[in-house]
Amino acid sequence: MIRVIDCIDYERSIPTYFKSSGRLSGFKKIAFVPEKIKDIPIFKVPEHTVTRIYVSDAFRNAVLDSKLKGLDFNEVWDSEITEDMARQKEQKYADMLANIEKNKGEEFDWNTAAKLMESGKAVASGKWKLQADVNGNMLIGQLAMDGSYSWVEPFYIPPVLLELNWHEIEKTML
Repeated sequence: MIRVIDCIDYERSIPTYFKSSGRLSGFKKIAFVPEKIKDIPIFKVPEHTVTRIYVSDAFRNAVLDSKLKGLDFNEVWDSEITEDMARQKEQKYADMLANIEKNKGEEFDWNTAAKLMESGKAVASGKWKLQADVNGNMLIGQLAMDGSYSWVEPFYIPPVLLELNWHEIEKTML
């Protein structure tokens, strides 16, 4: 059983709310009270008992070291990052996105983007990138804070991608 711990630091978190009900929908930024999760490898929070599982670095590293497959980890909080460091990281990410948008050429719709991707090109729209793998399968990449892309081979196309304007971009070496 996974422990549910009331450990969110609301002074350093940025919650989001449903417009219709005003209820908590999630967090744009989440921070934890370090003392409450110290030595706890895996836990949930009362605000997200159904949808979110949080793990410590030690747990993540143990999984990666054992080469287990099927688990994806997304860093949501780093206890060693100060507010200033977080702002600098967010500014660097915003600058990367601005650079992608600044250097774009002609823009086109989803259908054209998909055809270009199928012909071996890479296309981007903001934080999203499309390109084919070595077998010709579509990959969707999302720009991470460190400038790399997190890739998935989709089994469906997320609707948010269909409405974006795309442009050609240099392929990422996979």
